[in-house]
Amino acid sequence: MPAPRRVALTQGQLRVRGDQNAIVVSGPIRAGSSDIQEIRWTERLGGLGRSRSEYVIAGTFDADDLARLGYPIARLAQGRIGVQVSGDGRGFDVNNARIDLDLSDAAVEAPRGFWSKRAGVPASARFTVERQSDGGLAFNGIDARGGGLLAQGRVRLSRDNRVIEVDLPRLAVEGRSDARLNAMQAADGGLDVAVRGALFDAAPFMSPDRPPPDAGATTPRPASGPLRASVIVDRLKLRGGATLSDARVSLTTARGALAMLSAEGTSPDGRPFSLGLGPRPGEPRGRIVFRSDDAGFAVRALTGAENVVGGAARAEGEWRAGQGRFEVSLRDFQVVRLPAMAQMLSSVGSLRGMVETLNGDGIGFSQLEAQMTYGNDRVDFTEGAMRGPALGLTGSGGYDIRRDNLEIRGVVAPSPMLNLSMLGDVPVIGDLLVSRRGEGVFGMTYSINGRAGEPRVGVNPASALTPGILRRIFEPLPTARPPSGAGGGAEVVAPEPEARAAAEQPALP
Repeated sequence: MPAPRRVALTQGQLRVRGDQNAIVVSGPIRAGSSDIQEIRWTERLGGLGRSRSEYVIAGTFDADDLARLGYPIARLAQGRIGVQVSGDGRGFDVNNARIDLDLSDAAVEAPRGFWSKRAGVPASARFTVERQSDGGLAFNGIDARGGGLLAQGRVRLSRDNRVIEVDLPRLAVEGRSDARLNAMQAADGGLDVAVRGALFDAAPFMSPDRPPPDAGATTPRPASGPLRASVIVDRLKLRGGATLSDARVSLTTARGALAMLSAEGTSPDGRPFSLGLGPRPGEPRGRIVFRSDDAGFAVRALTGAENVVGGAARAEGEWRAGQGRFEVSLRDFQVVRLPAMAQMLSSVGSLRGMVETLNGDGIGFSQLEAQMTYGNDRVDFTEGAMRGPALGLTGSGGYDIRRDNLEIRGVVAPSPMLNLSMLGDVPVIGDLLVSRRGEGVFGMTYSINGRAGEPRVGVNPASALTPGILRRIFEPLPTARPPSGAGGGAEVVAPEPEARAAAEQPALP
């Protein structure tokens, strides 16, 4: 049920006249905090309930008053909006109308922040509204412009405000889009979307969409079935400002989870990039297959992090309906300006000189390997290892995307080759001295916790000369994540990372 449309009417100077055919109300009035300079409402009287409303409204509305009247434009705007409406219908229910909006004095933000403008920047929108025979609405002749935006086309909504069709031959947003967008409700209730053109910014759509808690019945809702999207553009912007050239992307979501993705293109310097997961042409089993000859570009495009330069990246594994298990490897790359690593190195006297290198040209690594799982907005990894001429690290842990909470623990050691890490391959003795593959004989345990942008880093120098099998005693124990809805604030000691990872593996064949 839509929310009641209640706005106090005050300071009216209305004239009322009428006869047996019609009643006309005209004059200025104040609605809530909005000034309506002109209102002319004509109610045509007919027998058997065939009355009809004709109206002309011109005024400056506060966005909150429009929200109370049930118009969803106010959910995207704050401030005052100039409104001119002429049309007919029954009461507030529009059958046909011409609407002109002056958005210059309002701050406006489109869904997912795809376009926004501050108050004081000139902008306008105009369109016609027609009620369809099925009770839905058609918005035709849309022309919205200003603040770096030009959008033209038409939109159809169902009676319950679901998107039936979107046809925008021109969707130009400065720095974000120069493309044509088409969307159509499919027979299965899903939505088929196609984007074609020179430029499109996919970064705002790479995170789960969580509508605001006050979203009402008048807000356009997505289709109830799957979403199928096809994007073919010259330049596709991804996270971290990374731009994929000659991009060809197709994806499918089901019940809000990513079911299939196929993305191909090249990095700015022409190196190939490809990512596929879920059942797709040529890969009916849905295996994860990822290749990039520019690891730094790939990390930035997929995560937004700009701390990896150069190298090559690979990943393979399994994917099913939003859950994945895969192995990641990077080769011959540099790590630069990584705050957590800088804190770690500065905590160890023998490694402090590397902080300057990290913040300059970067620290080189020849290899990174990790076993990873993804599900329920969380990434976990085990057996993580980074090796380079000057530094080596091992680690395991996870990142809760929704809570922005990082939990990693492991060992950091200088010069893995000089640190006799090869002893790890020697039976019995290797297990005693090294403990984990790639750690070396000498190393210090570390932990990283908290928000990814500002994590807390701890290093235990006391573990430096401890044999590997005993070094785990010095490793900080993570706290178990309480089950959803659990009360209380007590901390529970978690199992060892290997056992925890096994328990959290997605149900994959």
